[in-house]
Amino acid sequence: MKKTLCLLCFALMATALWAQKPSCIIRGHASVVPDSTQIIALINNAGVARDTIIGGRFVLTVPTDSLQECDLLLLGEGMPSFYLSLFIAPGVETEVTGDDLHILTWKATNPLPEQATKNRIMDCTREPLDELQRLAEAGEPWKQQRIPYIESLRRTIDLLPQLPADRASVTELMDMAHAARAVGADFPYLQELRDAAEQFARRCRGFEQEMARVRHNLYPPAVQDVGDKAPDADLYDAEARIHHIADVQGRYVLLDFWSLGCGPCRMAEPEMREVYEQHRDRMEIVGINVDNYDNWRTNEWAAKLTWPNWNDRDGQDGLMARLDGTFALPTYVLLSPEGRILRKMTGYGPGILRALAHSLDGPAQDNSRCLTLVVSQVQCTRDSTVLAMRYYGQSDYWFRIASSSYLRTADGHRYPLISVRDIALDAETFPGACGYKDFTLVFQPFADSPVTFDFIEGDADDAFRILSIEP
Repeated sequence: MKKTLCLLCFALMATALWAQKPSCIIRGHASVVPDSTQIIALINNAGVARDTIIGGRFVLTVPTDSLQECDLLLLGEGMPSFYLSLFIAPGVETEVTGDDLHILTWKATNPLPEQATKNRIMDCTREPLDELQRLAEAGEPWKQQRIPYIESLRRTIDLLPQLPADRASVTELMDMAHAARAVGADFPYLQELRDAAEQFARRCRGFEQEMARVRHNLYPPAVQDVGDKAPDADLYDAEARIHHIADVQGRYVLLDFWSLGCGPCRMAEPEMREVYEQHRDRMEIVGINVDNYDNWRTNEWAAKLTWPNWNDRDGQDGLMARLDGTFALPTYVLLSPEGRILRKMTGYGPGILRALAHSLDGPAQDNSRCLTLVVSQVQCTRDSTVLAMRYYGQSDYWFRIASSSYLRTADGHRYPLISVRDIALDAETFPGACGYKDFTLVFQPFADSPVTFDFIEGDADDAFRILSIEP
């Protein structure tokens, strides 16, 4: 489910401090949940209440001044990464029950019409969603989990014409449209979803902004490729002033799309800070938050970031969707001083930002398929082609360079590795305390001087590949 990982990572950090406001009560009983397990209520990815489950029971006092969707998440060893979504309103009491750890399909009961709609959807999709949770619990890969997940979407599409046009059905349609776009060309029911959404829109009133988001995902704009001019958007600072990417052009720009609830986004912050301090004279960093604007604007952690830090009020469906189609966080997009897309990277691992910055000092290259390995220098002679290289990573994480490595030119010709300095081939090598390892690879000389060439570390599926290296 699209919000699960972000919710889990954020809830582990802290429950947000909310000002006093009207509230509601959520009471629950789940006898199979171990004592001392924490249960957290989140609204817009922000933790607003928590309790410790004792004897399977919990009570949450959730601040709310309007009808809202609320997510419940379990925290503790062996707890699932799924969440229960329900609707709440001031003064309305909700009862939650579950007889297993499949919190995604626990039963939530209250007098709200929107919760009745939510329950109709859950009753229709309970079987595939329970199977999804069983597969996740067993550690099965997403390829297997995807089957019941897609089936749950198909059943919801079939049910949509029978549902009232209320906030619950609109929210479900928004989630389905986002999921269909994230799955991409492999989503088998795209036309059926488009047809259902068009029929639904004809009887839907008062949700114009939400339905515009649905159409945006069902008929998405083209994703810009490497080499294209980067699109722009209205991006807001904490004082609601509007900024644009064009405002910081003239040097390299690293766009960092992130969320408050994304653990890897926060893990990257110390390395991001190091790179910013060392390279700010030639590379600007722009953080683009995709959360609810008010949650981001009032967040203490977000306020401490020292580089430009703006919010896209269209979330992941805004500028990020036009630059990258993965919908994963964090996503990094490197722009040239002229505003063209040079590189796209998804996810964070120690060393990738240092490697990215280092690559700007060396020959032109595309190391997006091995984010921690960089070509520092190329020397071509009639006797050999020499690559000075650097690997970035944690001191206790090894890497390995295969003896079957080669260079490849545009005509498909291969130039094998003939010698190496400062590492042993086919052996585990550790970066050491400095966090990087320099070494040199020597290859057979090029027959002709190529415009660009590729470094291929053997033919294994997970081999390092650095493409389009300029001599």
